[in-house]
Amino acid sequence: MRAIVRRFDAFLSRRLRVFEFCDDKVCILRLRLTKVPRNLQFPEREVKAGAPELELHLWNQRVPPIPPSGADVTWGLRTSRLLIHSYRAVAEWMKHYPNLADLQVVGGVTILISQDGSHPGGVYLMQRLGFMVLPYYRPFGAFGEFWENFYSWVLIWTYNPASMHSHHFLTSRRAEIWMLADEFMKRYG
Repeated sequence: MRAIVRRFDAFLSRRLRVFEFCDDKVCILRLRLTKVPRNLQFPEREVKAGAPELELHLWNQRVPPIPPSGADVTWGLRTSRLLIHSYRAVAEWMKHYPNLADLQVVGGVTILISQDGSHPGGVYLMQRLGFMVLPYYRPFGAFGEFWENFYSWVLIWTYNPASMHSHHFLTSRRAEIWMLADEFMKRYG
């Protein structure tokens, strides 16, 4: 069954144009060029819906497995270091593509943190890394979020089953993380 999920995940990634941007074996991110789904208000300026966005995707196969005893400080520090390393790799990649000059934001949606209080450490980490954390904008409503959560749960079962105890697809909530592209380059470029 896990092999079927892996094949479907690869198919869906190709269909959505999620791509691997580097050969670095410790990079835990993949990317997708897309458009901002709605207006985003940053302290510095507003980014309008439809503006160019670089969407960050976890590279499921490379995310460190959570120990059977659950996420601990060691796992959190390692994952944090890998994220920072991966953000730097993204910024380096961005430097070599002048067609990204009109890129407005870097970010996306994650199930690993939420603003409902269930993962406050994740929210704090993303804010410390420079991201604005917002509640998830559900384009397909609760019905769509149910299927997104189910798919995320299946991916967790496939790639990181030890973390299933902390992710229940019926109660999981997503969050959005956003950073202005120029700020992302200042921090990680």
